[in-house]
Amino acid sequence: MKFRTAFDQHRAVVVLAVCVVFSLITMTFSSTNVVVRPREFGLTVVSAFQNVFTGFGRFIASTINSVAELRELQADYDLLVEQVRRYEGLENDIFELRSEVESLRELLGFSQELQYDNIPAQIIGKDPGNLFGAITINRGSLHGVRTDMPVVAVQGGRQGLVGRVQRAGLTASTVVPLTDRSFYVASRLQRSRYEGLVSGTGAGTETISMRHVDKNARDNIAYGESVITSGLGSLYPRGIHIGTVEGIQARPYETSLELVVRPLVEFAVLEYVFVIRTNG
Repeated sequence: MKFRTAFDQHRAVVVLAVCVVFSLITMTFSSTNVVVRPREFGLTVVSAFQNVFTGFGRFIASTINSVAELRELQADYDLLVEQVRRYEGLENDIFELRSEVESLRELLGFSQELQYDNIPAQIIGKDPGNLFGAITINRGSLHGVRTDMPVVAVQGGRQGLVGRVQRAGLTASTVVPLTDRSFYVASRLQRSRYEGLVSGTGAGTETISMRHVDKNARDNIAYGESVITSGLGSLYPRGIHIGTVEGIQARPYETSLELVVRPLVEFAVLEYVFVIRTNG
């Protein structure tokens, strides 16, 4: 019973061995002219098995070498991928650095072109929940910044009003933008010369208002006309661009016009500003 079980378990091996031996015997005695001695026959059988096992060993060795080569290739591939990522990161850093250098170069040029003594500053903080909320700049009282100093920016080659300094710290300051409800500035229509008062309309709005404009000026005001600071009062210098007329509101019960004005400065992409030194 045990013999039959062992035979059943190794049947394939036994059959293979018998076939190999039978083939060798057939090949050996197929020629009638050759006399095969027992020793020679034994060597032939042993040699055949040696060839089989040698070939199998070579196959195993080749497979192991192939696996090792695949591992080396995978390691090289991973290394190349990591290098590509580093190069991409370096390229992005170079692009950002180049953009910053260009911005600083333009900033320096505009600072020299401005007709007012100014302090260049970079925006380092904005209200994350409010695009038109308070702005933080990296210049403070140590750099000459004072409360209520006007703040301007240059976009598209034009100088536009941003707001005023609300609070000046030692090395940083808070700027209230012209879109804020607490912001007011005396203004004038650049072409028709009518005066008014520009004020913010509140957080989250892209336009501001110009109120107290003479009602008789309605037919003389053109859409797209520039609105500038009038210079009345000592806070804001004269001639700073505020924005352009986008709408005219004339209510029957009002004695003046209210203009809808779109600011010249696009706050969403604002990075650098100039604080104008005043004698306040």
